[in-house]
Amino acid sequence: MVDPVAGDEPMKMEVILVLPVILLWGWLWFRFRRKRDRLVYSDTGGNGAILVDEDLGIRGKPDEIWKLKDGTCLVVEHKSSVLKNKLPYPGDRLQLAAYLLLVEKYFQTYNLIGEIRYRNRTFQLKWTPALKRQLTRVIRQMRQVERTEETTVNVYLPKCMKCQFYKVSCLKA
Repeated sequence: MVDPVAGDEPMKMEVILVLPVILLWGWLWFRFRRKRDRLVYSDTGGNGAILVDEDLGIRGKPDEIWKLKDGTCLVVEHKSSVLKNKLPYPGDRLQLAAYLLLVEKYFQTYNLIGEIRYRNRTFQLKWTPALKRQLTRVIRQMRQVERTEETTVNVYLPKCMKCQFYKVSCLKA
């Protein structure tokens, strides 16, 4: 026969030992969960919301948006290609800049950085007033071309002559 008083003694010891461990684990989980980077948006599965700027007439779906510990938003664009240059391609840079603009409007934040992640290299891009001006200038130029169907092209003849369309289009113009 088991003594009821003696049988409760190991149970009290377990509670005394386990309770502080549970409290410590809960405190650590709460503390570090709040302080780490958080993924706040993802389109890697193709089902992210479309971000829209009606004023400039642009829309897009960045691959990922992270809220960093310091409050900065990190916008990530994944590229499946290998980068052959030392710097990101200009079109990729402007695409990321457009995403930064959309995130600025959507999340009402100005502390933004972006990353273009090629298969072999990653580049960081800071959202600056100069980059914003460059992007809006390019968007205005694109809208002008859409309206007028006219564009100016900087011609570099040695490069033009190697193009497959040179004999078809350029010689006739």
